[in-house]
Amino acid sequence: MSSTGHTPRRIYFLTTILWATGVCPHAAWYVHSILSGPPDQDLYANNWVFQLVAFSFVRLPIWLLLLFSVLLAQFVVIGRRPKQAIEDPGA
Repeated sequence: MSSTGHTPRRIYFLTTILWATGVCPHAAWYVHSILSGPPDQDLYANNWVFQLVAFSFVRLPIWLLLLFSVLLAQFVVIGRRPKQAIEDPGA
């Protein structure tokens, strides 16, 4: 398994990187779509930081649930690498 370079840790890492490449553009699109509309009367709502915080409360939990589900499914399918048996030299 490690001869091909596809260890479970590497697969989990790549999954997390792909997840992040999906979250970042979605967050940018979310903030841009809100701020490109007509300005709101509440000045704090016209700030990109406020919109990013709103994204983290509204959309990010869904993304985190998706990441957790995929990683859990990968863990079930791939499983952990079995520990190599340590032979007792005195036996």
